[in-house]
Amino acid sequence: MSTTLLLALYVRARQRVDSPVVSTKISHVATSALVWKRDARDDDRRMPSTTRRSTATRARPDTLSTTLVPTATVVSRSPKVPGRSTLERLVEYEIGQVIGRGGFGVAHRAVRRVISTGDTSSCCVKFIEASAISTWHREAYFGELLRGVPHVVQVLDTFVHVGGRRPRHVLVTELAEHGSLTTFLPKHGAFPERKAKAQVLGIARATDLLHRMHAVHRDLTPNNIFVMSDLTLKLADFGIAKHIAYGRGVQNDAQNPAFVHHLMRVGGLRLWKRQQDVYQLGQLLAMLLSGNPKRHASRDVAALRCSDHMKGIIQRSIGPETGRYPTAAEFVTALQSKPQALRHQRLAALRDAVVVFTGALSMTRARAALLARRAGATVASSVTPATTVLVFGKPSKDYGAGSKGRKLLEYDRLCAEGYKIRLINEATFVRAAKAK
Repeated sequence: MSTTLLLALYVRARQRVDSPVVSTKISHVATSALVWKRDARDDDRRMPSTTRRSTATRARPDTLSTTLVPTATVVSRSPKVPGRSTLERLVEYEIGQVIGRGGFGVAHRAVRRVISTGDTSSCCVKFIEASAISTWHREAYFGELLRGVPHVVQVLDTFVHVGGRRPRHVLVTELAEHGSLTTFLPKHGAFPERKAKAQVLGIARATDLLHRMHAVHRDLTPNNIFVMSDLTLKLADFGIAKHIAYGRGVQNDAQNPAFVHHLMRVGGLRLWKRQQDVYQLGQLLAMLLSGNPKRHASRDVAALRCSDHMKGIIQRSIGPETGRYPTAAEFVTALQSKPQALRHQRLAALRDAVVVFTGALSMTRARAALLARRAGATVASSVTPATTVLVFGKPSKDYGAGSKGRKLLEYDRLCAEGYKIRLINEATFVRAAKAK
C-alpha cells in the first residue's frame, strides 16, 4: 500500500453513541492518509454533550462532507529508529464507527496494522478540532510523561493528517472495550470493597506521579475513567491538566461542575490545587462502592457498604479542603494503611467541655444532656472542630455492630487533622458529670 494515499472524501457523520470517548495522546508522524467508512446503525445513537466548562474557545461542529466512502485508512510513519527501514515504521489505521463525540473532537473505533508484519490490534483514533489544538498538545505531552504507567490509557500515536479541506490533529490510544464508568456502573452495579480499593489505588498512584511532577489532572471524573477488556480501570483525558506554578495551584478556569466541591462551582476557590484532585479520587471511590456515578455528599458516606476504615478515607477526601489529604501520595498511604480500633479515653470532669452524644445510651438523650449542662458543659448535636468530648454508647441499630455513623466518621476525620477530641463511654461520662 502506498504511503502517499490521501483522503478521497470525508463524511459528515452524525454518528452518536451512549458510551463516552477514550481520549488520546503521544508521538510523531511524517505522513498520513485517510479514508472513511460509515456504519448506518450509529445514526440514531447519541452521546451526551460534554459538561466540562472552560474559558477556551469551543470546537466547531464536524464539517465533513455528506458523501459516503466505503472504507477508511490512515497511514502514519513513526519516528526514525536506527537500524529500521521506512517500511518497518509504517502503521496503518482503518477507521471504523464513531464511539464518542465531545466538545473538542470525535473518536472512532479503529484497527491498527503494522504494514511490515501485518500485525493488527484494536485502538481508538480521535480527531481533535483545530480550535482545540491546546488539548491535543496536552494529551500528547502528558501521554508521553505517563508512558508505561499502569492504570493510564496509553497513547500509541499522534500526528497531523494533512488530507482533506483542512489539517486534522490525530491522537491514537488504547481502546476501552467497556466504555467509561459513566455507562458501565449503571449496567453492572457497585464494586466489592476489595476490588474498588485496588482499582482506585492504581488511579491514585498515577495521580501521585502527576503531583510529583508538579501537575494536576483537574478532571478525575467517571467520564474519564475507562473500563478495559479485562475490567481494569484506566485514567484518560489530560486535556485540561496543567503544571502548578510555585506549588500554589493553577487558575480554576476549566472543570466539570458536576464533580467538584460546591465552593469550586460557585467560584469561592480561584486556584485548583492537589487537594481538588484528591477530592475527585474520594468521589471515585464512593462511586465504585455505591454503583452510582454521581457526586456524593458527606452525609451519603455512612450508608456505603464498606468498612469504616474506607468510609473514613472517603469522608476525609471529600470534606473541607483544609482537612483533606494534601496530595495523592497521602491518599495512597491511607488506602494502604490498616484500620485503627476505637479506644475510649479517661475524663475527670465535664466543666467547659463541648459534648456530643452518639449511639444508644441507657438513659434518654434529654437526661444525658441535662447531666452534662449541670456539670458545666455545652451540648452540641454534631461533631465539629469545637467539639471536645464525644460520648459513645452502644452502636446504633441503624448500623451494624462495629459500624460507624456520621458522628464517628467525622470524629476520625477531625482527629486525623489534629483536633483533640476525647472519646468516652457512658460510664466515664456519668462519673465525670458527678465530679465536683
